[in-house]
Amino acid sequence: MSTRGKIMVELARQRADVQNSKDSTELNGDEVNNPQFAENSGLNATSEIDETNVLPEHGPSTSNPRECSEYLESDDEPFSSDQSEYEPDSISSSSVSGAENLDGMEEFPVITDKSRKRKRCAKDWKRNIAKARRQRGEAYLSSRGKHVPGVCMKDPCSPKCRQKCGERISNNERLLIFKRYYELKTYERKRDFINGHTEKKLKKWHTKQNSRRKSTIIFYLPINQEKVKVCKTMFMNTLGIRKGVVDIAMQKRTSENTTQEDQRGKHKKKYTSPEVLDSVRKHIEKFPVMSSHYCRARSSRKYLCSDLNISIMYAMYSEECIEKRATPASSAIYRKVFSEEYNLGFYRPRKDQCRLCMAFNCPSSDKVALESQYAAHLAAKDRARQEKRLSKQRADDSRGNIVSCNFDLQQVLLVPNDPTNNALFYKQRFKVFNFTVYNTVSKAGDCFMWTEVDGKRGSCEIASCLFTYFKSLPDSVKKIECFSDRCGGQNLNKFMAGMCLTAVQDIPHLDEIDLMFLVVGHSEMECDSMHSAISTEFKRVGRANWPQDWKTIAKCARRKGDKPYIVHEIQNRAILNWKNHAEKNLIFRAKDENNKPVGWQKMCWINFSKSRPYILRFKENFDDEFRTLNCNRKTRTTPLLSSATLQSLYKDKLPIKKDKYDDLLSLFRTNPPAISTEYKYYYENLPYTRTKSEQEPPGSDIDISDIDYD
Repeated sequence: MSTRGKIMVELARQRADVQNSKDSTELNGDEVNNPQFAENSGLNATSEIDETNVLPEHGPSTSNPRECSEYLESDDEPFSSDQSEYEPDSISSSSVSGAENLDGMEEFPVITDKSRKRKRCAKDWKRNIAKARRQRGEAYLSSRGKHVPGVCMKDPCSPKCRQKCGERISNNERLLIFKRYYELKTYERKRDFINGHTEKKLKKWHTKQNSRRKSTIIFYLPINQEKVKVCKTMFMNTLGIRKGVVDIAMQKRTSENTTQEDQRGKHKKKYTSPEVLDSVRKHIEKFPVMSSHYCRARSSRKYLCSDLNISIMYAMYSEECIEKRATPASSAIYRKVFSEEYNLGFYRPRKDQCRLCMAFNCPSSDKVALESQYAAHLAAKDRARQEKRLSKQRADDSRGNIVSCNFDLQQVLLVPNDPTNNALFYKQRFKVFNFTVYNTVSKAGDCFMWTEVDGKRGSCEIASCLFTYFKSLPDSVKKIECFSDRCGGQNLNKFMAGMCLTAVQDIPHLDEIDLMFLVVGHSEMECDSMHSAISTEFKRVGRANWPQDWKTIAKCARRKGDKPYIVHEIQNRAILNWKNHAEKNLIFRAKDENNKPVGWQKMCWINFSKSRPYILRFKENFDDEFRTLNCNRKTRTTPLLSSATLQSLYKDKLPIKKDKYDDLLSLFRTNPPAISTEYKYYYENLPYTRTKSEQEPPGSDIDISDIDYD
């Protein structure tokens, strides 16, 4: 076994030993100093012992401490499971000495639900594992990764000893004493044992005039319920200790012949009043939060705005306390309450989170079981990337007859938005949506923007924007090849397919449309650079007061020398009801023409052609042959697929909730106003529900469904 493997086994055994040691008997100081201590403690030579199992088995050793340290810090083979889901119980004060004093801050009542920070389990800390093993005289790993061998009982004193200790005490008796001594789990109990079996007297003989030694220490060992006088060497070798251990025990002896309590970790705790703690909780609960859109069934964590962090929240809390002339809690107390009483996180848009790659790369995963699946996954990813490059090459060689593009919906944009204005963090804000399409050959970027009163972010909105883009292309375009992620609610669905079947028949110059979908978790596209450029431009501008500001930011986001992004303002009536259109004119059967089941989420390529109306061809792998799905209802009068019969999805503007409307108007009443009064007319005329709704889940101004995950 390699050195690293041995160290891993050693640490695993250490943890198991700490758990098994919880039931060990602990001797207290009163028993040690009691005259009947030897009788009550059971330290006698008549007890049966197993000489082959008295001494602890030593763990692996290495001559290279750096190697041990590097292994402990590496992520290749961790010693515990995923910490995000691991919530061990609190450690018992009797399991590891001093465990109750590991944290200097006071304990707060923690809610029963999962908190942001996992529950600490001090018994599993490396330093406490090492401490417990050191107390038992076993081998352990130091904080620097150095292997420290276990304590062994040494040879008895020399045969020349005047007290003849080796003749009066057998090795079995010594082994039993050695074992009982290291069953005492704390320094205090061990010192009590030493003080209970030593006696300090003034020396009788003065052989030197200036001798520094003022007293004589007499040593005893408990044999057959009696104290047998032994020499110093016999005493220390039997217990496996050095002279310094005896000296410290004598220094810690009090006038009552007891041992002073170990003062390490016993510093005075600071007191925080319940009123201050309540003020922290009330401040944290002021912030809007949101649920996870994709993981809400498996996770109870809520999310705060991405512009926040604990430091910013504490700074806002301190300012609020100063205004109220109240005493604020310390930053450590604020962070402790936030981490231990609330399961809150800060929203960070992550484009690609591949579960399979994360599971395979997790050090604790079973790589053997996932190896074949992971290899196939990487092959599919590379093949999709290859097809994307080939599509760009085909478009480049076609001289304008083929357009290769990709599209995606940007994360939600908020107005008003000013990262320097703390008042905005407590209010629900107005949403602006931005759907982007990027031409990989001409590098032209189109932005389709609408607000939450004009529409939502469903498949009809995305299909309407893409249909508008198709119609805006020049007449020379005969074929369109589109790439996107596999979001079923927006891109990969029957209503999008119905739109493409209609577009290829309705647009005269268009002969063919291809929709291709990248592998989940690996859907990086050029349109993502548009989102990044818009975010960068916003940071430069600094604020957005109303939706028109985001449109201006998008127009100015392109670097100098490149064509500016084209911004299309989508009105309420421009969003078409593609769902009703597909259900009325098409039928999406569960099986293809070869009677094989159709799985929409497995499709990676869908082809629509003017020469094959009502028929879509699809692939589940890029290297497979196309399969055919006939979507014709086969009625007596087959309807013509035309956009002329399409109706708007919404008849009127969509109202916002009354509490959001009130929050927006309250921003004009702050001192100074969070929004300039010139925009007050726009916000006052927003449609809203007339009856006060139930309080939305805090954070309704940020919907997690706009995350750019697959």
